Amino acid sequence: MAPSLIDSYSKVLGKFPDCDSNLLIREGYIIAPRTYSFVRLSEYKLTGLNAPPYCLVATQVGCGTEEWFETYSQELFADGLSEQEIIDELLTSGMENEEDIVIARFAYRPYRFIAQEGEQIGMQIKGAFVDPDYEQFGLARTVYGFLLNWYDHIICDNKQTVYGARIWTRGMLAVGRVQIYDTSLPGFVDVLTEGGIGHGQIRPWDGLDLNQAQLSDWGENFLNVEPCNQIVNIISACDKRYEMGKTTYLRTPE
Repeated sequence: MAPSLIDSYSKVLGKFPDCDSNLLIREGYIIAPRTYSFVRLSEYKLTGLNAPPYCLVATQVGCGTEEWFETYSQELFADGLSEQEIIDELLTSGMENEEDIVIARFAYRPYRFIAQEGEQIGMQIKGAFVDPDYEQFGLARTVYGFLLNWYDHIICDNKQTVYGARIWTRGMLAVGRVQIYDTSLPGFVDVLTEGGIGHGQIRPWDGLDLNQAQLSDWGENFLNVEPCNQIVNIISACDKRYEMGKTTYLRTPE
């Protein structure tokens, strides 16, 4: 159950997951990093035998004037407004139209683990699709950081491509402290640093299923020569460094 690196696998969410039903339960907004696009994040609870429990859909909000949201967002950031204040400005601008574009989807499920305080529950990322125009600009990292507004902990997937793992080796460290968790103890054993290694030199990734050519994308990052199927990486809401985005809708429990 841990970050073993793999070449590729069929968990990409290029379309909405097959399910018997879906229910919109939460919604929020972020300003996409570097592109300044106005992005809506809609969380759905899914039912069905093969459906993941939750799916988050990221859509670029359509605008009546091309690139107006991006330009206005940059101006407001330059004026010193917070992301939350900018989102409010964009929502009340009257410039939104219905031509939204899906730019990412993320699937996740509850994950239980033991901490010093006792049993904890977070969400483990189980699938992802990010439009190529956005994946290089840190959208996935920003979405995972936003999910800490809704959940106490976000956990990396059991198996990761090099791209997925690199989100954690660098990007998530900008969001907050990432702890390395060993399920065989169970307990936290180290704190992740850049390069895919812990402060105490624990290496939470292995590349035993990759050949040398496939490992070239991992670059100078560290790898374990032993299987890491007992290790996951966890980031907690209490350890994030700054606020991300704004929640605008929470479904009232039935």
